[in-house]
Amino acid sequence: MVEHPTLLKIERRNKIAGILRGCLKPYDLQGVVNETELEVGERSVTEKTGNRRVSFAILDTTFPREPTPCDLYHYTTIASLRSIASTGQLRLYAVRKRVGQSELDAFAKAHGLEGYLDATQGPPFYKELSDNLFYISLTRVPPKNPSLMWGVFAAGTGVRLQFRIAPKPAAELRPIYYKDSKITLLNKINKELASEGLPVFVPWTLSRIGVFYLPLTLRTEDEVRLVIKRYKDGPNQVLSDGEFNYWPLPIGVDNDFCRVDFVGLHAAPSADRAQIEAAIADTAFAKIPVTGHSFAMPAGL
Repeated sequence: MVEHPTLLKIERRNKIAGILRGCLKPYDLQGVVNETELEVGERSVTEKTGNRRVSFAILDTTFPREPTPCDLYHYTTIASLRSIASTGQLRLYAVRKRVGQSELDAFAKAHGLEGYLDATQGPPFYKELSDNLFYISLTRVPPKNPSLMWGVFAAGTGVRLQFRIAPKPAAELRPIYYKDSKITLLNKINKELASEGLPVFVPWTLSRIGVFYLPLTLRTEDEVRLVIKRYKDGPNQVLSDGEFNYWPLPIGVDNDFCRVDFVGLHAAPSADRAQIEAAIADTAFAKIPVTGHSFAMPAGL
């Protein structure tokens, strides 16, 4: 006797739900799975628009939020310090600025998301995503590799800015996951689905997952990212510097995305105190003492 197509669909959906529960059980999250909320297609499984609990479980398990409020460092040059101090803003640049440096495509490749990489019908989809994700790179206190941070990001003569970060729901603060030999939760889910001949699960949070994933070779940066995503019908504060788009975030001012307070200014080992003080003169940053390493002696002494 041939089973009714509707019964076969229900059985298939229930089997998918069982696999999801099994993969989420080690995290005590099996209860977020509701088979009636799953949309099962020929090539993929998604959640209905009103329920994204499995998607958020995958995001929060693989890329847990940084406990907040917290203090984080931002290493930068004197020129960038001057810009930040004079405008009173942090610029969260579009990921598009770094496309080609393993941004988004590293995650897509590691998780077999060929549709995000397909360029046969025009620019691949991950590049479109990169236009709507804005971020700034930070690192923990204390940094894992201070010599690297001073040399690469502060050009050896720059500064380290210490910010107190308190994101609102409209922004996300998460540490980078550096690809290693372990498979991610999404890898595990889709591997088990594939072993049963079932379509892959595609979480709604996919674009935000990818922005927190980088190659293992960059792990010494110990990066924590503050990310704002631009939605089609949502707020849009994006500006351009003439080459790249960025999202301006005010410092020391409450806003809908993230409260950022400036609490420390530290000099690089070879920094020139006069240059730093000139960069912050007549700005709110001038109220914070310049501390840190010994300063370079003035020329001629």
